[in-house]
Amino acid sequence: FRGLPTFLKDTIRRFVNNIADMKKLAGRDFEDTLQDAMTSFEALFPNKKHQKIVLDMLFDLAHWHGLAKLRLHTESTIASLRYATRELGQSMRRFGKITKDYDTRELPSEQAARVKRAQHEARKKAGPTQRAAPHPNFVIKNEPARKRGFDRKSYKKHSLGDYADAIEYWGTIDSYSTQIVSREAMFSWG
Repeated sequence: FRGLPTFLKDTIRRFVNNIADMKKLAGRDFEDTLQDAMTSFEALFPNKKHQKIVLDMLFDLAHWHGLAKLRLHTESTIASLRYATRELGQSMRRFGKITKDYDTRELPSEQAARVKRAQHEARKKAGPTQRAAPHPNFVIKNEPARKRGFDRKSYKKHSLGDYADAIEYWGTIDSYSTQIVSREAMFSWG
């Protein structure tokens, strides 16, 4: 992603060094990543069937995002969003099936956080007298990164189906965008 060119002043900005770390990202960075993902993942997978599934899912995700982000909705755009949500769900199911063929591991930051949590839990179980000084039994050896798969059953993915109903009930979600605020701040600061 770092090698991709920027586009205009505030449309697509320069990416951070390692986008996989997901550190120091603003809301616009997630959108920029989604917009550039298809070109970055093109010809990345040796298996052409897997390549098509990944690119189809990225397209469905970008299409869904574009519909969900509209500032003015009609009955037909809500119907299109519902259809795009079904397509995205099917794409995610297909993507979830192929991820089992790849050895994906947790990131070093996730691994460090997991080890730190385990150490904290070990200290808590030891009791208040043992908490003051670190004890050698509390040190958990750095184990290898755990295998990670695609979790399509998370709440974030499950709630995608509720967006169309929420837009019908409460209105559009453009008032929740951080991009509007950052644009205003950029112009007001000179």
